[in-house]
Amino acid sequence: MDNNAKLVLVGAGCGLAGLILGASLFSGAPSANSKAAIPSTSSAAAAGAPADVEIILPEPVPPPAAPASDWRVTEKTDPMTDQTVKTACVTSSNEVYLSSPYGPRSAQLCIRQHPEFGRDVYLSLNGSGQILCRSYDNCTIPIRFDDGAVQRFTGNEPSDNSSETVFVANDGRFITSAKAASRIRVQLEFYQNGNQTFDFAAKGLEW
Repeated sequence: MDNNAKLVLVGAGCGLAGLILGASLFSGAPSANSKAAIPSTSSAAAAGAPADVEIILPEPVPPPAAPASDWRVTEKTDPMTDQTVKTACVTSSNEVYLSSPYGPRSAQLCIRQHPEFGRDVYLSLNGSGQILCRSYDNCTIPIRFDDGAVQRFTGNEPSDNSSETVFVANDGRFITSAKAASRIRVQLEFYQNGNQTFDFAAKGLEW
């Protein structure tokens, strides 16, 4: 075989090998139109992926409403008459300081309707103390409703002459003013402790 024939056979063999190699490479590469596999919804769910759900938040809970009245109303039956004794009271938001042996004291301001004694307004210490207010001394109690002018009421001692309670005369005038007020301040004189003032939150009186 001459040299020219050998060259032809070698060239043909190389061309055939190139075609085979190109075909194998082309078949293994992804086509331009091919896409990556996307898992179906069912397969995603099976794999534990969260599904789209509507989340409903709970309604906010409103804060509790403030009481309509600061007055605590109690009713009980008088054992001697079988009639109702009605009392409405507020407790002072502050304390006054009384020297030894008493210490700090708060107070209650009350309105009472009693079948035997009628209607009364009184202030009573929460604990012992010595209020200086005697009717024979022309005791006067300064009382201020909200930011109004100070009103003066006559003070009377209780029938047992205790020094922890004082009664306010002119109860009708007091109740009329108290029903329109949300704050009441009462000044009393104490033995060896001078004049001191109790402050009461007192809105919402119904009487």
